[in-house]
Amino acid sequence: MSESGEVYDPENHLDSLVLRVNTWNKEDVRELLSILDQVPEALRATGRPPRASDVIDYSSLPTEPIPQGRELYPIWAMDKKGRCLVGQAADKVEELSYIIAK
Repeated sequence: MSESGEVYDPENHLDSLVLRVNTWNKEDVRELLSILDQVPEALRATGRPPRASDVIDYSSLPTEPIPQGRELYPIWAMDKKGRCLVGQAADKVEELSYIIAK
């Protein structure tokens, strides 16, 4: 039970995380990463395998427009300040300026 007296419902928690991902405001990609990091544990709590990709469509994450010519670099989402969620597992944050300089 939570401090407010509510019983923890893993399905509701998972649904809430998925909603937060899908409605992310693009202000800070680190917030998006933090939410995504919680999804595997929420899946475990529901008794499902901890594969976030089962409930999150990484190819359609909310994002600011990613500049042309970056298709080969694994940028999953970019925030309004140019911080990007990158990596094969979408588990790192890099500045767009760093990516462009590579």
